Amino acid sequence: MYYYKNLEIISGIPLKEIKKYIEDLGGKEKSKLIYEYQNMEIKITIEENDISAILGIPRHIINIKGDRTLAEKFLNDFRLRFLSAGG
Repeated sequence: MYYYKNLEIISGIPLKEIKKYIEDLGGKEKSKLIYEYQNMEIKITIEENDISAILGIPRHIINIKGDRTLAEKFLNDFRLRFLSAGG
């Protein structure tokens, strides 16, 4: 079994949608913005840099620690779920 120490997704999806997605999958919030899901730890960090704050665009960093296969599947499923064609 291969473990990722840190697989990272940088996302502009609103926080409430990310949290709902993880919870709908069966993820459980073990502490503020840290979830457990299928032997993985998913941590959401709210990134507040000057440009995204000025523009009012959400920016979150999602860190995944856990089994490589599960982490990659989560990453791919996340991308498909929030795929946007510009609108």
